[in-house]
Amino acid sequence: MLARNEGKTAQELGITDIEREALVMVMNMLRTGEIKFGALSNPGPGKRINMATWRMTDECGTVACVGGWCQLLTSGKAFAHTYGGTMVHVGDYQLQRLFFPPRPKHQKANAIANAIESFLMTGQTKWEKYHAGD
Repeated sequence: MLARNEGKTAQELGITDIEREALVMVMNMLRTGEIKFGALSNPGPGKRINMATWRMTDECGTVACVGGWCQLLTSGKAFAHTYGGTMVHVGDYQLQRLFFPPRPKHQKANAIANAIESFLMTGQTKWEKYHAGD
């Protein structure tokens, strides 16, 4: 797991401190299995992640993408410049790549956690390296 003080600072990444903190939380929750991959057609109970949707909630739980989980965990403070999965004012290409990966329906929990870690450590989002899934 990535410690809160490892990697690039929020300023170096071009995001706020709360956004960086939220990314670390989501990544660590993926690594520990607190958030698991969920197919959109049948996501399953509890906390689920799927990069093909911003956020869906029903009686069984919630499925969201990285940005959706960051917003949920911070009561809407992280990435507040987004609306319904549409990036409104994100000028950073690498951050856009983190929110909008290639093959979004096929990105599994471990691959998503690795991409978040790549962004936090280097400022580069490297999905290609992690296409194989979990």
